[in-house]
Amino acid sequence: MPQRDEIGADRLGRIVEDAASEVYLFSADSFQFVLVNRGARENLGYSMAEISALTPWDLKPDIPREQFLKLIRPLLTKECERLDFETRHRRKDGTHYDVAVTLQLIDSDGIGLFYATIQDITSQKFTERSLIEVSCRLDAILGNTTMAIFMMEASQQCVFMNSAAEDP
Repeated sequence: MPQRDEIGADRLGRIVEDAASEVYLFSADSFQFVLVNRGARENLGYSMAEISALTPWDLKPDIPREQFLKLIRPLLTKECERLDFETRHRRKDGTHYDVAVTLQLIDSDGIGLFYATIQDITSQKFTERSLIEVSCRLDAILGNTTMAIFMMEASQQCVFMNSAAEDP
């Protein structure tokens, strides 16, 4: 009959495997991946055997090894318990996707492991870039027109006027 800890560990493993977020566990010594859940493997396009030969900086084209080691230093020195940052991941096929990363250092029976949860934020970043483009175009239009333009609140307070409105 399985022990209570074995049942709990098996259940926890299934929870991690089926999590909505991408979940990664990698060694604090070698930085090689120990466990990567199904969602991450499917999004990246790697099998567990393939990904176990990789390190975090192999997936992050914007963060090379030395920069990654510098980034995680506060976790290693215990200055903080977790790091939150955004970057991009590179899939096996060479395509990229934007991610929000939460990274923690945990102790598992005396072995240091990094635990990372990853959210794919590609659609949010696309929306953000689109809004910035629209805002830049609107700023260019408002800045280059000779017509005075004012924006008023319901209380008739002016909250914006273009440069033409400032000219005498």
